[in-house]
Amino acid sequence: MKQHNPREYYTNTLRSNEQKSNKARKVSRWIGVIRMLLFLFFCYSIYLIANETSPWIILFSIIPYIALHLFDIKFQAYSDDLDTLIDILKTEINSLDGDLSNHYDGKEFTDHKHEYSHDLEIFGPNSLFQFINRTATKEGAENLAKLLETTLRSEEEIIELQEANRELSPLIEWRHQLRIPSWKKEVALTPMIESANKYESIIQHRWQIIAATFLTTTNITIILLSSFSLINPAFAIITVLSLLLATGLITAQMNKRLLFIDGTYKSMMSIHKILMLIHHQAPLFKSHKLKRITEPLCNDNNSFITEVKELNKILSALDQRSNLVVNILLNGLYLRDFWVTHRTDRWFKKNKHQIEIWSKNLAELDALCALSHIAYHYPETAYPTPSSSTIMDTEEMIHPLIFKTKAIGNPLHIKQDHLIHIITGANMAGKSTYLRTVGANLIFASVGAPVFASYMTFKPSALFSSMRSSDQLSEGISFFHAELLRLKQMKQHMQTHSNTFILLDEILKGTNSKDKLKGSEIVLEKILEYPASGIVATHDLELKKLEETFPTHFKNFCFEFEYQDEKIIFDYILRKGATEKMNASYLLEKIFLTDQ
Repeated sequence: MKQHNPREYYTNTLRSNEQKSNKARKVSRWIGVIRMLLFLFFCYSIYLIANETSPWIILFSIIPYIALHLFDIKFQAYSDDLDTLIDILKTEINSLDGDLSNHYDGKEFTDHKHEYSHDLEIFGPNSLFQFINRTATKEGAENLAKLLETTLRSEEEIIELQEANRELSPLIEWRHQLRIPSWKKEVALTPMIESANKYESIIQHRWQIIAATFLTTTNITIILLSSFSLINPAFAIITVLSLLLATGLITAQMNKRLLFIDGTYKSMMSIHKILMLIHHQAPLFKSHKLKRITEPLCNDNNSFITEVKELNKILSALDQRSNLVVNILLNGLYLRDFWVTHRTDRWFKKNKHQIEIWSKNLAELDALCALSHIAYHYPETAYPTPSSSTIMDTEEMIHPLIFKTKAIGNPLHIKQDHLIHIITGANMAGKSTYLRTVGANLIFASVGAPVFASYMTFKPSALFSSMRSSDQLSEGISFFHAELLRLKQMKQHMQTHSNTFILLDEILKGTNSKDKLKGSEIVLEKILEYPASGIVATHDLELKKLEETFPTHFKNFCFEFEYQDEKIIFDYILRKGATEKMNASYLLEKIFLTDQ
């Protein structure tokens, strides 16, 4: 099957939508001109009525004006969506070139004590989270963070996640539509749930509804009678003013409630659009996980679609209050604000508990949509195969965040428990990058996403790393003490997990060479007592002797370099065996003993 080209898709779709946007701006200008002409005609109609012309003439300006206003609301929404989609497409093109700045980086999820997230730069600027994140809601981002923060899942769970990813990945247009309502603004579900439970109705007595019904019916009747000259038009003016006065009685309460809606439910319009998109797509889902997530939104016994449509109408009606002309006309006609308030009260009273269910499922689906972006955006990736025995077997594995140069793919073959690869090499040769590459791809594999390798077979494992220990002056913890605490955390981690994959970069950096070597040997030999495997990067060439002592548990690999024309050349290719080359003294000499 021919591989799709994401850059070509983004570029062509961008060009098409820019053309549509240009046409939409021209239409908007014509709508503004027609609106002004209708308003002038309305003013002229008032003048004619004052000179005893039939009141019916005013309808020729009011009805077209209202119709145009309603059309303009929908058209502006369409135009705004076009502009937003254009921004999204431009952002995706930039991200292909390594610019992730327009994606939320999740720095608030950073945890220096986490098993691996700080070491592997999962969160923060230019992180794996920022690389993946395409969520539409705050809770979707939180769900995505939780997915990335654990790697130990059953094979069944991972296969379910893979099936969901495979199904969502080709739905690029649909996933872009999901992001449009929340683009450049935070859409949060949790405050909405909390506030819905506290929502208090404005209209609390039946007599208020009876009185409003009587006033509305009487007003419309009098307006019709006066239009046919059956009664004096003055009566119509009196009843219209009465309705406006009645509206004023609830305006203060309604405005207070609207502030509540604008503050807490401002994202509700965005959420309802997202939910509607999900509802239309959900019946087509085939994977078990997606069907389970969307079932509450498609259940025949659930009035979800009806309720969301009603919410859409309510929010549109509330939004239209900002148009003074329409607001006065409709309140003077049928006490519009009262009935909108009544509908709002009824909706939240009926659905406040449903909101929590919809929101939870929406957040879960939102996170999966973000993960599915990897397969579409990077078609050269491959879905890994979970295994109950092979720890990790892969070829041509690269780090997803290497953009500036062509990444060098490397293998990893750990096919049994209690096997540790010892990686030696000079400074800057690629040891730490290799460890991060393995960690990143293991995380991707564990969440059902494709990996950046030609293939991968892996055993679901609890990942643990120790790569970026630092002193903590405020807590009186030295660098060496911090390393010891991290190793203690690793021991506890291995004791409490059935299977652990370890990434260690330079054990015990904070002590002298002799102690460092002896301590490293103790740590590595102790790891063999637990259900653990992994990789250790080190400058201690003496650790290579562990392969001779424990040939079934330790294997040596290295990254080499060459001197060419007084320059150090790295090829970043992993080789079997241990290196004998070091470059620190050469680099220091270049800095301090020459003018270069």
